Amino acid sequence: MTPWELNTDLSCPPIITRALALIEAGAPDGASVAGRLGVDEHSLQHLFTAQVGTPMEAVATMHRLSLARQLLDATSLSLVDLADVAGFSSLQHFNEAFQTIFKHPPGSRRSDRSGETGRLHEIRLLLPYQPPYDWPAMLTFLRARAISGIETVVNGVYQRSFDLQGVTGALSVEPGATDALQVTIRSAARPPLLQLLARVRAQFDLAADPQRIASQLGRHALLAPLIQARPGLRLPGSWDGFELAVRAVLNQQITTAGAIRIAGKLVQQFGTPVAEPLAPGLTHLFPTATRLAEAELSALGLPGARRAALKGVAGLLAAQPELLALHAERESALAALRAIPGIGDWTAQYIALRGLRDTDAFPAGDVVLRKALSRLTGIECDQRQAKAFAEAWRPSRGYAAQYLWGL
Repeated sequence: MTPWELNTDLSCPPIITRALALIEAGAPDGASVAGRLGVDEHSLQHLFTAQVGTPMEAVATMHRLSLARQLLDATSLSLVDLADVAGFSSLQHFNEAFQTIFKHPPGSRRSDRSGETGRLHEIRLLLPYQPPYDWPAMLTFLRARAISGIETVVNGVYQRSFDLQGVTGALSVEPGATDALQVTIRSAARPPLLQLLARVRAQFDLAADPQRIASQLGRHALLAPLIQARPGLRLPGSWDGFELAVRAVLNQQITTAGAIRIAGKLVQQFGTPVAEPLAPGLTHLFPTATRLAEAELSALGLPGARRAALKGVAGLLAAQPELLALHAERESALAALRAIPGIGDWTAQYIALRGLRDTDAFPAGDVVLRKALSRLTGIECDQRQAKAFAEAWRPSRGYAAQYLWGL
């Protein structure tokens, strides 16, 4: 079983979730994972095996093999390049692992491949999920928050521009084969596929176990009808932690539509224009933290306090670019954010929910969420009462929030 197929365990310790995020992003071995997390490798290996049921190295190898097998079918990469893109340390390691698991050499699949693009800069891959998956709800969420210049939602397909490790490109996501999303990646140079696909999986919540979530939350009378009416509702993540933090600050005390309009202005003024758009409507890259930290933001029309909060977030992420990475330690990241004037509990919880994939985060101060609770309970819910109701929904309060927002 690979992390592409490994479902999120609601009781899984955060350190294991962070380790899995690093494996998905291409960490080469257990020592590297432990080092990035600042923990003892032996202890982490023992805990990982106990919680996941498979040694860390075996999970990492299967993850790479799953990607490699798709690349064999979808591209004409040489085996040397393919092994490198899939995260193997050498062609020999790739060949040995492939032969051990699939009982035939990787080259033998070449005669059977279909859908070959013949170009490295256009690759189509399938990312599986556990059904059901409410794709229309996900698309509705993304459409309402698509920032002009970097994102589009057209004819049931989500597209966005990206710049990852210096490689610029565009990706699109749409329903693929049974129980999978199809991801198409176009770029002028070889993209860091492991890191890119890890971000897509997080953004589209592909590791969730909807049946387990529905079973847990469906025991509660308030939520049961909502879950029955919308099976497979996912918790949308984000492409990038900094981008999500900027969105959250812009969304303070105004509507989502208003925040997205300002975000579009921000992209036009401070984003990087792409030389040759790889898809219609994708004209820019999102501004970097360093660019916004140094920018004069008065033309955006934001109140002074919000401009200061935005500059504070940009400065923090420019100095600590991995603070909101998927493998980040949540409490320290949120503490750093809350230390910025203008970043309160709502903003921190929202960033935790969508940026750090904390599925138990709950922005109890959210007005729409509290209004939904008030309609369901017949009680005028303030923030304290919303938190009290949500205690019973642990460890899936984030999914409960998503259902409430959908009312």
